Amino acid sequence: EHELSRVRASTSAVATFLGLPGRRFDLPRPDGPAPYVGHEVDPASRTVLVRYELDAPDEALRVGMLAELEIATDRVEAAVALPFEAV
Repeated sequence: EHELSRVRASTSAVATFLGLPGRRFDLPRPDGPAPYVGHEVDPASRTVLVRYELDAPDEALRVGMLAELEIATDRVEAAVALPFEAV
């Protein structure tokens, strides 16, 4: 939820599915549409619907399957922050 503002049309992600162990799907496809990011946060899980379109040439994916996404953001895990006036 706290990283929603960092998801853009060009944001890359990797999708994995419980029913397809060992398979990873890189998103978005270079020729594919931008991801859809929902407008509502689920109050119980604190999650938001994010939808990418992807291909499954072997037809392993089914409509409605739930994926876990690792979404790449520009977040810096360790940084030193200073007030502007201190520089």
